[in-house]
Amino acid sequence: GFYDKMPVHRVVSGFVAQLGDRAGDDYGGTGQEPLRDELAPVAFRMGDVGLALSGPDTGSSQFFVVLGPHPHLDGEYTRIGRAGAGWNRLVVGDVVERVELVESH
Repeated sequence: GFYDKMPVHRVVSGFVAQLGDRAGDDYGGTGQEPLRDELAPVAFRMGDVGLALSGPDTGSSQFFVVLGPHPHLDGEYTRIGRAGAGWNRLVVGDVVERVELVESH
């Protein structure tokens, strides 16, 4: 439920939509110890979800959804999953009502 009713605080058309900061100012996180990066030389595709960073090993609760091809993301961010459709329609301030994790095989 951490992400339920979470505001989208960053949208760059054709690039990414980002959320995970309860304050909505792009600086917040969970208040927990940051996560270590888990990087792989795999291309980010449209709809892939990555862990937002402010430097090496700084991951927390913020994540982004890729809205187009951007090779400079590949191997530089931890990819944590895929998102459903519709992320390209979001604007800053939109609220994500509910986030549901679905295990894929």
